[in-house]
Amino acid sequence: MATEGRTEIDEATRRLLRRVAAGLGGAEDEEEAPLLAYFAAASQGAACRRRLQALELAVAGGTLHVIGPAHGAAHALMRAGPPPALLFASGTLPESGRPRIGIVGTRRASEAGLERARSMAAKAVAARVEVWSGGAAGIDTAAHEGCLNAGGRSVACLPSGFDRPYPRDNAALFERLRTGGGACLGLRPPWSPATRSSFHARNALLAACVDALVVVEAPIGSGALDAARAAIRAGTPLFTCPGQAGSERHAGSNALAEAGVTALQSEVMDSILLDDLTVGKLERVVGRARVRSHASARSAANSLESHAGSQRTIDGRGRHSPPYAALGCPRNAEAVPADLEGADAALWKALAESPADPVTLAWRAGSTGASLDPAHVAERLVLWSIEGRIARLPGGLFGVYTNASVEGR
Repeated sequence: MATEGRTEIDEATRRLLRRVAAGLGGAEDEEEAPLLAYFAAASQGAACRRRLQALELAVAGGTLHVIGPAHGAAHALMRAGPPPALLFASGTLPESGRPRIGIVGTRRASEAGLERARSMAAKAVAARVEVWSGGAAGIDTAAHEGCLNAGGRSVACLPSGFDRPYPRDNAALFERLRTGGGACLGLRPPWSPATRSSFHARNALLAACVDALVVVEAPIGSGALDAARAAIRAGTPLFTCPGQAGSERHAGSNALAEAGVTALQSEVMDSILLDDLTVGKLERVVGRARVRSHASARSAANSLESHAGSQRTIDGRGRHSPPYAALGCPRNAEAVPADLEGADAALWKALAESPADPVTLAWRAGSTGASLDPAHVAERLVLWSIEGRIARLPGGLFGVYTNASVEGR
């Protein structure tokens, strides 16, 4: 892509591009290639040069940071994975040593959800934890405002460039972030609008930059669940605030809890999480809430099997068959999706055998020789639930759909 860009951009623009690349503080060859990728498809001549000149002035004036992978700041920003080719930041860059919490949720939040986000953000400020979110309406906005109102610094990861703020109604909020010691961070140059793909990229960036991500309130289909999926893939500790059973507003956050994601049942647990973030004991919190010993898993499995025994029937092969239909989830064919292998394939077979909770599934798959623990099972259940492959059943059980999208059926 860079080679093609070098043939398309005129020499005057290239000289300006080199000045911009040199101003980023890294090696020119390392920085120039990603910049070329951005400008290779741009209009030639004056229009392209105007954008570059504006970029150069903003960088020189300190109002914009363009961070390439050679910068120390790029590695300081990331908590998981390698830095992206380019990052754009406006405001004060976050401190690398301070713990960070990401707070996300639905745009159409209840007043209780908004208050929970504000309260959590204010407590984070008191604990000297940075508050990060996605700048969206609803829960995200409440988290940013709760942080600012408590005198803290907040960072918004945006799906658009800073000159095209999304949502527009939050332009004043983003200015407060930048002037209040915080920052706006993104993957797109200042003039770029938000696109469908940029929301996914924003969520992945947020999940990779924080030490923990909390889904405060989210219905099924909420973008906050995409952020949760990004956290799982990045290995970022994930938490959820479950709400009233049967509430559409909380259906997604409740589903995360049912899948084994650590549930913050009260604001007291919010404080415990923040305290452990401050002293670096987050793994202890996650481990205590999500991972049980093999003996405990076996005990839970035996208890569940005993409880379910009276409800089972005998199928044509002479062994117990689970009441999938009675649970509203028809029995799935035993074919394993083509994209699953190893431990994940064993987990799918365990799901097809009968509905179960995460701990039981871990024990069941482990009995076939697969190496699985409840934490890994919970992560897979969250992903498959969001993707619509499996069903969440009453009592915290999971099962597979007969009409799930599976290759090789």
